[in-house]
Amino acid sequence: MKERPSLAFLCPENPFNKKTASGTPYYMIKALQKYWGEVQVYYFVKNRLQYKILRIIPHIAKIFLKKDFDYMKSIFFSKLLGKYFSKKLLEKEYDILFCNGSFPIAYLETDIPIIIFSDSSFGLLLDYYPNRSHYFKKLLQSGRIIEQRGYDKASLILFPSQWAANYALCNYVCEGKVEVLPLGANIESIPDDSVIDYRLKNRDVCNLLFLGVDWERKGGNIVMETFKTLKQRGMKVQLIISGCKPNISCDGVTILPFINKNSDAGLKQFDELFKKSHFMFVPSRSECFGMVFCEASAYGMPVISTDTGGVPGAVENGINGYLLPISATGNDYADVIQGCFFDETKYKALCKSSRKWFDHKLDHKTIITSMMQLYYTKSGS
Repeated sequence: MKERPSLAFLCPENPFNKKTASGTPYYMIKALQKYWGEVQVYYFVKNRLQYKILRIIPHIAKIFLKKDFDYMKSIFFSKLLGKYFSKKLLEKEYDILFCNGSFPIAYLETDIPIIIFSDSSFGLLLDYYPNRSHYFKKLLQSGRIIEQRGYDKASLILFPSQWAANYALCNYVCEGKVEVLPLGANIESIPDDSVIDYRLKNRDVCNLLFLGVDWERKGGNIVMETFKTLKQRGMKVQLIISGCKPNISCDGVTILPFINKNSDAGLKQFDELFKKSHFMFVPSRSECFGMVFCEASAYGMPVISTDTGGVPGAVENGINGYLLPISATGNDYADVIQGCFFDETKYKALCKSSRKWFDHKLDHKTIITSMMQLYYTKSGS
């Protein structure tokens, strides 16, 4: 095989829109192009009829069956993707296919080796994420069938956490294919070390950053409980909530409902937000990995979160942050934040080790290099 094999990247939605999967496909493509080589991107483009049908089916299921229906997990849509991508791949010969999840390739007709990357398996989230158990029963069955078909076709299956990898190995036939490899940060460029110096020099007020779309699942109530506890203790603290718009009105709390990372203004706002914040505070109730934790580590910003799901794949306790048990209260989180922030030596060391952890574990160059080595080992090339 060539030293730099040609690669086709398959995605069910437009990966160039940074809203797709929180921007993970977009930044993965950029990293592959920079550190792997030639990459051709294919994503499913719906025609007008397909668009209307796929939009109306979930509404019908909700109204008449009182169930949720995610068409992207259906056999119908997976077959549609398979047919679409099978035709696209006739345009050129490729050495490897790289796929965002198993659903786009379950019904793909190809002999090209496939690498899948995903933060979890379909079955893993059914009881773990809120509302997944409300899915249409047929969808639950088809989701598992499609997942297994995708794993059957794959040469290498990458998960960012041991939690996700263990579930796949125990519940699907995929032994010998599964490896653990973290996802990289969804940022345009890696900031230099001066961001840490700036943060260390500006410690008159502790700035907490909550970044997430799902306020409840990401532990928003715990965040507010912690914030109020810190204020009651006399600590100068401010909280920025970004990505959602909870019904909160409180002194010291700023809400930024949406930052558009598709725009230069949004990227600048994102960068400033990360530079001035002292902790990424997202005590998730359920989480597959947590891309914001990778992003925080790139800025040398310690993470305060929960030891649940795939979070330990992104956060090493005491290295780039602290993980508390799911039972931890706002008072417990306040103890950790206060104890770390007021110990200047401890906080400085945590900022520096957070960035070092990113450089050695979460940097895209490191991840792509490891991915290539894993692929060559599996394929014997």
